[in-house]
Amino acid sequence: MPIETLLNVYIDANIMLLVAYSLWSLASFSLAKMGLKRAYTLQLRLLNGGMVAIALSPVFVQLLGGLASPYSTNISDLVVAQYLAGHVEISAVRLQSILEMRADAVRDFAMQGTAISKVVLGVFLLGFGWFSARIFRNIHELRSILRASHKWRQFGRLHLLVSDTVLVPFSTRGLRNRYIVIPSVMLDDTSDLRMAVSHELEHFRRFDVEWEIVLEFLRPLFFWNPGFYGWKRQVTQLREFSCDQILAARNSFDLRAYCECLLRASARSLQGKTMAVASPTVPLVNIESAGGSVLRSRIVALTTPEEIRTSRGLFVLLIAPLMLLVFLSAMMIQRSTDWSHDRLMLSTIVNLERLGARSAPTLP
Repeated sequence: MPIETLLNVYIDANIMLLVAYSLWSLASFSLAKMGLKRAYTLQLRLLNGGMVAIALSPVFVQLLGGLASPYSTNISDLVVAQYLAGHVEISAVRLQSILEMRADAVRDFAMQGTAISKVVLGVFLLGFGWFSARIFRNIHELRSILRASHKWRQFGRLHLLVSDTVLVPFSTRGLRNRYIVIPSVMLDDTSDLRMAVSHELEHFRRFDVEWEIVLEFLRPLFFWNPGFYGWKRQVTQLREFSCDQILAARNSFDLRAYCECLLRASARSLQGKTMAVASPTVPLVNIESAGGSVLRSRIVALTTPEEIRTSRGLFVLLIAPLMLLVFLSAMMIQRSTDWSHDRLMLSTIVNLERLGARSAPTLP
């Protein structure tokens, strides 16, 4: 595959991350206006659905591109059509230079012909290498924690481990097995132990661990994309809010005892006397990522007497337009692949403008 094609795919992926996150933010704002601000499970499903839509958008582009080939389906073709209709006041030469700006930049970057392209490549390689090294370091630390832990119980491929070094309970997985690691200090409190295991089991039921692993491995590619960090931050927060909400709705635990369990776990994590949990994992509490604000929000949400129930029909009603807008956005940012009638007309006007500029008399 030519390097320019790879660069265009990478640029499209970054654009789609920003577009999808913006669309989800709009959907989240709409939910708040509808009185569904605390519909955390619904918001998390919409967020994950947006990520799935990004992954499926190339398939959609290929399918719809064949059906809509006679029509203008991207922004550049629409702009050219508006220009030829007289709705855009700009010279043809200037318009063509704007439309070809991205192609020129990609070509320069691929050939490394400018100093800026070399700097950008250097920054990307440094960032990619740094975050890739962090992933391998975290995986090594995580494997060390699992090997040093004591086997407590096993249910099929689910292993419950007890560790003398970790600060808070967390869940993770390998290629085949799943693990819940419990700090040994929690064995003295049966109530906290039961709540922590139930919390981590809920994460497994909703595939939160798998989503966390995917996001961690995407970080080296999109480390400079603000949409990626916004996406990951929202996933991290909403999965905890949603998990707490589901456990509270089951009435399996006393809410006060559950909140106190979270506070005790966070207090242990702040002591810093034992090993911290390495990514990719889903811990019971994560203080470092938000300075405790997420934990405070979790406590407030749990103690607020408000029940949120949403139906699957509402989810389908919201996810369908969200995914459709993501697909249409992916179609709109595509580049023209052939010389349409409008493109030939624009090229003709550009040539006429250049000939007119050359034949114009020069003033003495």
